[in-house]
Amino acid sequence: MRRRVAAVTAVLVGSVAAGVSAVALPAGAAVGARQLGSAASATTEPSVTIKAIDREGNGVPVIASLESADSFAVQDTLTSAHATKVPAGSYNIAAWVWEPNKKAATLVDRPITISSSSVTVTFDARPGKRVRFTVNDTTVAQDSVLAEPFSAVTGQATWWNNSYGPISGAAVYVVPGTLPSGWDLFLQANLVRHETNNAASPVQYDLVKILPGSVPSNLTFASTRAGLAQDHVTIRDFGQGTDGVVFAPYDAGEGSSLGRLSSTSLGQVNVLTPASVDVFFSPGYRWESVGYAASDDVYGTAPLLAGHTYAQTFNAAVFSPSPLFGPIVYGNTLTTEETFGNSVLVDPFGQGGVSVGLWPTVPQGWLYQGSKLIAHASGYGANLAAKIAATTQTYTLKIEATRVTGNNIPINGIAKSVTAVYTFKTAAGDTALPTSTFSPRIVPQGVSVKNAARGGSRTTVPITFNTESGAITAHNVAVWASVNGGKTWIRLSVTHSGSKWTVVVSNPSKAGFVSLRVQGENAAGFKATVTLINAYAVS
Repeated sequence: MRRRVAAVTAVLVGSVAAGVSAVALPAGAAVGARQLGSAASATTEPSVTIKAIDREGNGVPVIASLESADSFAVQDTLTSAHATKVPAGSYNIAAWVWEPNKKAATLVDRPITISSSSVTVTFDARPGKRVRFTVNDTTVAQDSVLAEPFSAVTGQATWWNNSYGPISGAAVYVVPGTLPSGWDLFLQANLVRHETNNAASPVQYDLVKILPGSVPSNLTFASTRAGLAQDHVTIRDFGQGTDGVVFAPYDAGEGSSLGRLSSTSLGQVNVLTPASVDVFFSPGYRWESVGYAASDDVYGTAPLLAGHTYAQTFNAAVFSPSPLFGPIVYGNTLTTEETFGNSVLVDPFGQGGVSVGLWPTVPQGWLYQGSKLIAHASGYGANLAAKIAATTQTYTLKIEATRVTGNNIPINGIAKSVTAVYTFKTAAGDTALPTSTFSPRIVPQGVSVKNAARGGSRTTVPITFNTESGAITAHNVAVWASVNGGKTWIRLSVTHSGSKWTVVVSNPSKAGFVSLRVQGENAAGFKATVTLINAYAVS
């Protein structure tokens, strides 16, 4: 069965110098790890007591992550509220010491060795040095800093059960000195121009520094624009009013990786939608995007180079059903793969049609055998299913999803509603049906980040018919356009080259919307017709 690609919650870290790949465990999970303080060990093991002193010399509460220095044998979180039983061994123990006013946080990372006696570890923030990233652009300021000790050998990172993620709005300090054996420090900073009205910064910098084995006293790292890689990022408005895309760095070496891909740690380049932003990256990494947006331009394994300019456009396609959503047979039950969730109304690009978080407000579905209705379901998360015959019959799956605000107003000109009709033949026991599912990907050219074409202009619209594995060569392709919300339709002239089909829409002179209907069929006779009411705006 196909699966939707979910947001990644584990974090991949690695050493640039060594080129060694490693995978750190997500919070709350430890493969082969021993959790501390158990009843069985309470009477035989020494204990660890932790304390903290803030930058003003005051004792403050603290939480620390403790990890075995050379294996996954022990991982746990310690608090200053009580002592914790710990088996004898060598450990890396790290903690963030926060000021009571939350204006500053200091990372203290140190080794400890436990034998037969209990020990007390004091995290003293006073020797900490401030982390500063600078660039020769006086219009920006440091917005957030991520500081994480990690081991390229074991794949462990000290944030595993006590991560604060990137810190924004507070000064970040790190205590200098030698790190525990085999551990490095990964630093990453985001510099932005603060705009009014929560507008996206038109320029951002995402800078990385790795400190192998020790933390120096000088933690100021200067860059120049000429020494960075520039990426012009365009993200259309898809109506969420939230984050659009987050970038994370990967080491360019084959099989090795560096950075964070956590859905809860959005601290690298966090670009809001809509946006037209110049992003400058530390070169030598392949910066990959995560979050809501799906990219039209993937860099692959190539690292971004200093002094080079790149460009990425996100969510250029009109939103329509994902190829993840379609009919599937389990035994003698015909149902839909995926419930009426995000995949009913998404940009079906990349990773087999990953959802970008566009929740339909009124999703519905119908199943027909011939012209007979055999099942109906409605509501987000609903399941549509019906028993079917052992002999091959013709079936139709129809889905409809509407995206409107509480006042029944379409959201930012993107598909007020989507209707998809799939017609196919199947029978009980058919396991091959999901491989036939496809949906059109419709990409109007030249629309603004607000999804609008100019009145009286002509808009070129490339179309591909996408399965999970990529585009197919469709047959019997037809495309229609409407300028009155689908009341009347005009059939358009279609040209194609290989698996790409193209139409040209003559936009009305006055403000409004253009609706689109696309139909195609594959070699197996699976037919899909998708109708998008208010596919893009005209202004």
